[in-house]
Amino acid sequence: MAKIFKRIIDIIFITVIIVLALYFILRFIGKIEICEVETGSMEDGIHAGDYVLIHQKNNYEIGDVITYKKDGYYVTHRIVKKKEEEIVTKGDANNTEDDAINVSTIVGKVILVGGILNIIIKFKFAIAAMFLSLYLISCYIGKDEPSEKEETNLPKDEDRSQEEIQIKKNIQTTATTKRVKRNKKTTSRKRLKKRIRVEYRKNK
Repeated sequence: MAKIFKRIIDIIFITVIIVLALYFILRFIGKIEICEVETGSMEDGIHAGDYVLIHQKNNYEIGDVITYKKDGYYVTHRIVKKKEEEIVTKGDANNTEDDAINVSTIVGKVILVGGILNIIIKFKFAIAAMFLSLYLISCYIGKDEPSEKEETNLPKDEDRSQEEIQIKKNIQTTATTKRVKRNKKTTSRKRLKKRIRVEYRKNK
C-alpha cells in the first residue's frame, strides 16, 4: 500500500513539474498569458474576479473572446466585426460596441475561464505546500521500506533453514571423512608394526 501511495505521489509531482515548466516556457515566449477580469462586462460567461487563460494565435474569427490592450489596460470582450487589420469587440453584458482596434493590440484568445484556474491561482501557495509535504512523506516512506531488489536478495526463513541444514551436513561429512582417514592411517600403522614384529621373530 505504501509503495502504491509513493508511486501515485511521484507521478502527480512529476506531472505538476512538467506542467509548470511548460507554462513558464510558453509564457516566456509570449504564447500564453493569465489575466484577471475586473468588471462584469462579459456576464454571464465571465464573472468579475475570474481568471482567464489567453493563447496567442495568428488568426481570430468573429465570435472569439479575446483580450487586447487599450490605454495600458487589458480588455476581454467578444469579436463582433472584423475588417482586414481592424476588429470591433463588444462585451456580452454591454449594449454598445467598442471602438475599432488594430489586430496588433490583441494579446490572445481566451481558452480557459475561471473554475479550476481560479482555485489554482488563488490557492497556489497552499497547493504547492501540500504537494511538497506529500512528496517529502513519500520520500520518507521510500527510505523505510526495502526496495524490490533488496527484497528479492533477502533469503526467506525456509531458505535460511535449508541452508543451515546443508551447512551442518557439509560439516558432518567433512568431519566423518577426516575421521575415516585418520582411522585408515592408524590401522595401516598397526599392520606395519605387526609385520615388523613377525619378521623380527622369524629372523631370530
